[in-house]
Amino acid sequence: MNIIFKFFIYIYKYDRNLLFEINRKIGGNKFKQCPNCYVIIEKNEGCNHMTCINCQHEFCWLCLKKYSEDHYALYNLMGCPGMEFGIKINN
Repeated sequence: MNIIFKFFIYIYKYDRNLLFEINRKIGGNKFKQCPNCYVIIEKNEGCNHMTCINCQHEFCWLCLKKYSEDHYALYNLMGCPGMEFGIKINN
């Protein structure tokens, strides 16, 4: 088991606030928790449709809602229209 993975297991078990601090310091949303099982996930490239390797839950990286086939469709105002490969900008 590599040292980085052990570190994230520690964060998951003992100090979840540290995850948010790490994200803030590296300047982005590189790490999040699966909304279903709370395992820490790293996104380094690709689209925003995620599948958790631990529980197989499919979700959107941007809003953490459950993924559906039309989640990124332009007409779906309850999803993330047009953002399959986009980056959400917080004002």
